[in-house]
Amino acid sequence: MCQTGIVLLGILLRLRHYFENRSFWQDEICLALSIVNRSLTEIWQHVLLFPDFAQAPLLFQLISKFFVALGGNSELSLRFFPLMASLASLFLARRFFKRSLDPLAATLALLIFALIEPLVYFAAELKPYGIDVLAALIVYEMFAWLKKEWTIKRLGLFAVVGAVIIWFSYAMLFVLAGCGFILFLQQFRNRDIRKMALLAGCYLFWFLSFILLYKLSLSRMLNPDLLKNWRLTGGFALHPLWTWGGMVWVGRVLLDMFRSPLGLGWTYFAACFFGVGCYDIFRRDRWFFFFLLAPFILTLLAGAFEKYPFFERMILFLVPALLVVWAAGVRAVAFKWGKAWMVPVVLVMVLVYPVTTAAGYVFKLRGNEQNREAMAYLAGHYQKGDLIAISPQAQYPFWYYGQRFGLNARMPLHGIADGMFAAPVIQLFPDKVSQDGQQMLALRRTLSVYDAKGHYRKFMLMGRGSDVIFVPEGSPQLLKGMGRVWVFLSHHNDPAYPPFVDGIFSSAGPRLDHFERSGVTVSLYNIPRED
Repeated sequence: MCQTGIVLLGILLRLRHYFENRSFWQDEICLALSIVNRSLTEIWQHVLLFPDFAQAPLLFQLISKFFVALGGNSELSLRFFPLMASLASLFLARRFFKRSLDPLAATLALLIFALIEPLVYFAAELKPYGIDVLAALIVYEMFAWLKKEWTIKRLGLFAVVGAVIIWFSYAMLFVLAGCGFILFLQQFRNRDIRKMALLAGCYLFWFLSFILLYKLSLSRMLNPDLLKNWRLTGGFALHPLWTWGGMVWVGRVLLDMFRSPLGLGWTYFAACFFGVGCYDIFRRDRWFFFFLLAPFILTLLAGAFEKYPFFERMILFLVPALLVVWAAGVRAVAFKWGKAWMVPVVLVMVLVYPVTTAAGYVFKLRGNEQNREAMAYLAGHYQKGDLIAISPQAQYPFWYYGQRFGLNARMPLHGIADGMFAAPVIQLFPDKVSQDGQQMLALRRTLSVYDAKGHYRKFMLMGRGSDVIFVPEGSPQLLKGMGRVWVFLSHHNDPAYPPFVDGIFSSAGPRLDHFERSGVTVSLYNIPRED
């Protein structure tokens, strides 16, 4: 009954977050555009709208497209698949922990799984990381199911599920490879030639599926800009593991792992419990120890060799296995090795952070960029003939929500080749430009290209008309004659940037309207011609 209550608590926390119905933020919008504005064929053929962004798994996009067709183009429709995956994960996690731990440790692991913010957050985020967690639990269930009875039927399902699941979650390559290797090694140790041969046949089927997936999608995912971004975030080791720099990287990412994605707080204590758990499980069952940690080790090595970032949400799929080890450590310290007075102390220590964090989000909304609200305001007050100026990060909500709220259809559209239509938009550069000690705003004229249905397709420069214009602070003569111009800013990293842009435009003409919410600003200026 206790575990049933925990599952229900996890469901309520996830539904609470889902029905907040937050506006999409930048990364979600790029994926939303890729799903909504491409046909099923284009998704399957990997026709990209944003090649520089990480691409979600093919089946994740196709299923999300299906829910859009059923429920319409909305945040709730696009986030429905991650929500369902997160709710299903609670039930599979209960089975996984019950099978892996004693009742006390299993209950603790399940409680943490239900509460921690990374898992609750990605239950209502248009991202595939929650699906990664469900996929990992399915894989663990699949291995446990096979080990109970090695029948042809179970082996067939084992082969098919493994081959299909990597199309839902690319991270399952690490789980299948790690767990599969340990299971094969176990049969080798037992000298069971028959089972080794059966496993080899299943693994060959997985490998053929991987080759097809690689040719269709994976081979085009790791572009130089994306790799550079993961280096900057620390997901890749910048030095070989055997050097001091490499060892420092390993120590840092392992400690960070307990903060996110495990969401435990007090990382040094969490690391100690994890270390004790490793010893406890290794002492009891070495094969199970390696089965749990093999995917973790492979993912860490992938980060060291710049193949997959060992970073926060990207390793969310490791959470179930890591929680088993951590909970075993807590159980050993509090109930096996410690005195009676240590039990409440340890439980308070491990629960205070996830419990208070979860409780906090029951009574407050999660902060986000309110792009939907900003674009609804702009679309509602836009008048024919108005110009629109946007920062580079604001162009994504402009394209998505402009389509949602009908702004695209009201803007001046000009026909171009192949049945496409283009709307002129002024692009503001994201940073101030300094020249001769003077701060300047850089901007240029661009075209947003739409198809006949009003779907965004691509971004274009206007030839020589897109030459960069530098507008000095306090000397806005180059802006004169624009007339009514809307300025939409979103996802700005520098808090001084919106006031800087407002100062430039306000000096050129009066500000007629202003709308500001979390992470976004929309302002209307009237910039007349010079007399």
